[in-house]
Amino acid sequence: MVYYLIEALFLVLLKGLGHLGYLIARATIPILSSGRIGVVPPPNNYVVYTRWHGLHRLSDGSIYIGKGLAGVCGLVLAVLALVVAVQAANLAVLVLKPA
Repeated sequence: MVYYLIEALFLVLLKGLGHLGYLIARATIPILSSGRIGVVPPPNNYVVYTRWHGLHRLSDGSIYIGKGLAGVCGLVLAVLALVVAVQAANLAVLVLKPA
């Protein structure tokens, strides 16, 4: 019973992190790629050529990232932003530290 609860909590945590990463990716990947790569679901009138690795191509040639890969990319971007912010704060403390 306890193992089931731990497993359920772990899966909920993974799903929540994946959704958070997806939201971050939806906002940042089109900006970082200058609009060449999309994350939003494709329109209904296009044929989607699905690939196993998460990058999909539409019939008009545009590239879209699948939801799973977008979640991973968004989490990686969030972790990188957090690391840069912590390093910048440490540098600011070192620079502003009185001698």
